[in-house]
Amino acid sequence: MRMVLSALAYCILASTSVRAETFKVVERHGQSVRGNIGGHPLLVLRGNHRERGEALGYLAGNEILRFMNECMLPIVKAVSKNENPWEKLLANNTKFAFPERFKLELQGMLDGIRLALPHKEDRLLKELNREVALDDLYMINWLYDARRFGCSSFSVWGSMTKDGQTLFARNMDSSDELPMYNASIGVVATVPSEPGLKPFLDIRMMGLAGVSTAINEDGVAIELNEGNGSAPSTKEGWISRLQVIQEALEGARAQSAVDDVTRVLRAKPVRTGGILHVSFPEISAGHLPAVFEWDGDRANENGATLRPPDDPGAKPFLVSTNHFLTRKASTKPDAASSTCTRDAAIRACLADLLKEKQCVDERVARTILDAVSKHEKGEVTHFSVVTWLKERRIYLAFSPKQGVAATKGEWTSFTWDDVFNLK
Repeated sequence: MRMVLSALAYCILASTSVRAETFKVVERHGQSVRGNIGGHPLLVLRGNHRERGEALGYLAGNEILRFMNECMLPIVKAVSKNENPWEKLLANNTKFAFPERFKLELQGMLDGIRLALPHKEDRLLKELNREVALDDLYMINWLYDARRFGCSSFSVWGSMTKDGQTLFARNMDSSDELPMYNASIGVVATVPSEPGLKPFLDIRMMGLAGVSTAINEDGVAIELNEGNGSAPSTKEGWISRLQVIQEALEGARAQSAVDDVTRVLRAKPVRTGGILHVSFPEISAGHLPAVFEWDGDRANENGATLRPPDDPGAKPFLVSTNHFLTRKASTKPDAASSTCTRDAAIRACLADLLKEKQCVDERVARTILDAVSKHEKGEVTHFSVVTWLKERRIYLAFSPKQGVAATKGEWTSFTWDDVFNLK
């Protein structure tokens, strides 16, 4: 831990520069637009479910096809011993209960791809020698219930920040088996026309309908880490976890975020949950952020157990990595495992900063993320994000190349308005 604090001291004395991002429109489709951020897609999707899906397919059709051809198909082939594993996996689509709104979005996405890429040969899944179909889009969305990824996150507030604002930080760690895995990540801002759904901004793989790292207009932030939950109670009828999280985020209010998210998680059956970290701008003794330890075992608290901060009065921070601390788990990680060592490192660092009365700002948060980032064979930190929730100011870095953690790349900063005013 001394090494981390030493890095923090260096960060404060010689802070790494952050580039203020300036966005411009490079392509349009209906009310929606595309820009770029650090060489990655930036999409602002407006309209109803179908219109937003079509805009995603049109504005990021090439990335979606490349993601499937150069990432998902090779990974499925590598981990399966079956012949034609992709086609066999498609049969599992029937086990998932896609809500009608997401069916509309995925159909729109396929239509958008066809509009953007009118020549059939540009829409091929090359390994299968056929055109991408709606079933393929369904499958890549539930495959993220099976795909394992790591991640670390923490939030701080009160005496741990200069003005008591909530700061939220996250590393997204996952497979580094193929370069395209990182290249297909982008920023998506969504402005629903349906009443009652809050606009939100998330960082996702192109082709996914659902979120795992996101903030809504109220400043409520949600992020998903992989967990060690139990097997599901049911054998089918599941909803993709990314779609459940999106539904929770769309309705989460700053003044009641934890209750709002609880209602959605406990109402929706999933095959796989994870560790869901929820935070928001105004935190008080009676209104605290939480981690949800979440899985498909609906016999146990309808699938979601709430983990509040350990000691919010004395230690105003909350940490999550990849193992359950409160809910019954399927496995117990060794203390030397990556999830346990990352969790311990972040907690110790925050405790030391608190003891020294050192506030956490975006520079300090970036350094903590760097200390627990991944750059190992087969796994890397694909992006890192730090957000001031009240200001809705975001600091973001992507992995600059295969095998290099995002924290070593260029950091950019932008605000909610910078993105949502792009028209």
